[in-house]
Amino acid sequence: MKEDLMRGCNVVATGCVLVHERSVGCSRAFRKHIKQNCRAVVEAILQMVESFYDGSALVDHLGAQKAAVVWETCGVIMDKKVPIGNRNAIRRDLFTYMMECQETMEEFTKTIERGPAVTTETGEKGKKTEEGDAEPQDKEDEAAWDEFADGEQLYLEKEIPIATACVALVKVSRGTINLTLQAMEAIGSVLTEFLVNERDPTPKDRARFEWMERIYGLAVKVGDGMTDFATHLYPTLDLKALPDQIQIHSQRLSKLIHMVLESTLTDKSKIVMPQEVLELAANLKQATAARQNEALQAVAAAKKWDKKSKKKK
Repeated sequence: MKEDLMRGCNVVATGCVLVHERSVGCSRAFRKHIKQNCRAVVEAILQMVESFYDGSALVDHLGAQKAAVVWETCGVIMDKKVPIGNRNAIRRDLFTYMMECQETMEEFTKTIERGPAVTTETGEKGKKTEEGDAEPQDKEDEAAWDEFADGEQLYLEKEIPIATACVALVKVSRGTINLTLQAMEAIGSVLTEFLVNERDPTPKDRARFEWMERIYGLAVKVGDGMTDFATHLYPTLDLKALPDQIQIHSQRLSKLIHMVLESTLTDKSKIVMPQEVLELAANLKQATAARQNEALQAVAAAKKWDKKSKKKK
């Protein structure tokens, strides 16, 4: 049993090391998925062995539970749930990012549609009285307010335009990741020629592979950056930090879109990109600039409103 576990870990680890060898040609996305699942298998085996070593496996069937975890993690690989090949791995990542963008849009759109929270003249959140006026919300009223809002926080009236523009920027993010997918598919269709003809890749082929790797890296920054960007969209908005997040995220989008529009390889040659892909990139470029300006202008208007409120005090 001990030898079998050791042999299995060695095989898994060796396979993981091999896919990281540059000459094998595995993409960053494929290597990531392989590494994640291989580490999960080895970690599950280590935890199971440790539980038997310290005796905890004999308590409350913990050993059986640990063995089930090993079986489950191995099953992910054996049942071929891990994306096999560069194309499948990249597509899974990009579709995951697009799904996360969609979920972010839906979440904050619902909050926007709930309308603004009732505020006092000083801009504080409050609750409606029987006369319909708003009174400040103190700590004792917090539970009542949460119940009134169905447990959800609401935007202030001044924050609605900001949130609306930011959600539109998230929509552009989804479109930009989709642009990445279409651009890579276009380049990939050209690269399949040398695979079909079973010839060695030319310097031009290698340059195309490098271009795909670079644009995938930019898409990862956009997708991962969505998490940081989304955390700044929850009420109440931080008007000091949000402008920087808007600019950072917009710059990531612009950099990716620019790479598609330029379509220049490392050897300075041009990629013949399909017209529909270039048109999509051009539209997204305009949309990114427009949504960024709208969001920043909305933030500026909210800050101006705050200054007026302070003067009234």
